[in-house]
Amino acid sequence: NLYKVDRSTMNFGLEARVPLIDYRIVEFAMSIPHELKFFKNSNKIILKTILKKYLPSSMVDLPKKGFSIPLNNLLIEELGKWVDEILNSDSDVFDYILDKKKVNKLWCDHKSRKANNDFIIWKIILFLLWYKQHRTV
Repeated sequence: NLYKVDRSTMNFGLEARVPLIDYRIVEFAMSIPHELKFFKNSNKIILKTILKKYLPSSMVDLPKKGFSIPLNNLLIEELGKWVDEILNSDSDVFDYILDKKKVNKLWCDHKSRKANNDFIIWKIILFLLWYKQHRTV
């Protein structure tokens, strides 16, 4: 995993640090009995106990959150023209696979912020780009 993080961050000019990777910390963590590290299906109990001395419990006990991009706004603002071009292309995919009226309705509702259709629009865009590159006709 460290290799993947390193390669991914270097690719985009980012720095990532792994603060608990020092071999002494890892050796110490490995020496602690399992039953002290996990309590009531909660992991990182030792780390959380230490953090609660310095941070409010409301910060330490937060549920895990994924990292997501603001796709909703990206599609409308930064990528809006590009999305318009792709969705309004004269691809034959609209004759056989996708209903152009429905796709346009999804996009219009999204642009006007009547609905958040970001994931379905993104999937349609990716499909259209893939189809354009791989169709055999």
